[in-house]
Amino acid sequence: NVPLHVLLFHDQPSVDTTGMEAAARQLRGEAVFATVDISSNSDAAQYFDVDPTGSLSPPIVLGYSLANGTKFVSRDLEAGSLVAFVRSIQSGTQPVHLRSQPEPSAASPGTAVELVGSSFSRIVMDPDKDILVQFYNPTCGHCRKLAPVYASVAAHFVEDTDLVVAQIDGSANDIPGMVPEGFPTMIFFPKANKRGVEYDGSRDLHDIVQFIADVRLGREHIGGLPELQSDEAAEWGAKVEL
Repeated sequence: NVPLHVLLFHDQPSVDTTGMEAAARQLRGEAVFATVDISSNSDAAQYFDVDPTGSLSPPIVLGYSLANGTKFVSRDLEAGSLVAFVRSIQSGTQPVHLRSQPEPSAASPGTAVELVGSSFSRIVMDPDKDILVQFYNPTCGHCRKLAPVYASVAAHFVEDTDLVVAQIDGSANDIPGMVPEGFPTMIFFPKANKRGVEYDGSRDLHDIVQFIADVRLGREHIGGLPELQSDEAAEWGAKVEL
């Protein structure tokens, strides 16, 4: 039930955990401290972007918020520094680490814009644009079925300069402030509501186009979200597989 985990990733037969143990005692009940040997926990290492040849090479400490999936990085293993690291996370002053693919070149007209972790907020939170985002996983069968329909959505709105049709690989990029619970997920971020409205309809071009029109006009969307004016509809909720 402790919302912050502090993980020491290493690739050594033995690692000095003196600082981790001391910080854990001091912060009991505020943070969970643990060590992760990447040689026997490759899935965890991949999820947190820890790689002996990358920028997050072990040994390295990552803070992980269970509340919203945000990650934080520290290289200092001393007890005092680890305590300060946790305090800065709690106060909101510690920079967030975002796992991100390289930013791609500009999309061709009528095709979906490919977002990555480092570009997500800049593009999606643009107050002058309505943004439709599909969160996908390349290995997901439902995502592959949706792909040609989503391409048609992008082509349909090619002349609409106020709307950006975008997509992001949720398995390879951290998305600020949210952790998708399923793929594919479509969320519309209109200019007036950057909290986002989730699409809950069929995998059909007409229905998706109608959903966008309804949200833009502030209308109830039958077959999608039940009531756009409610706070519940605008909050991040359970993600529905299309």
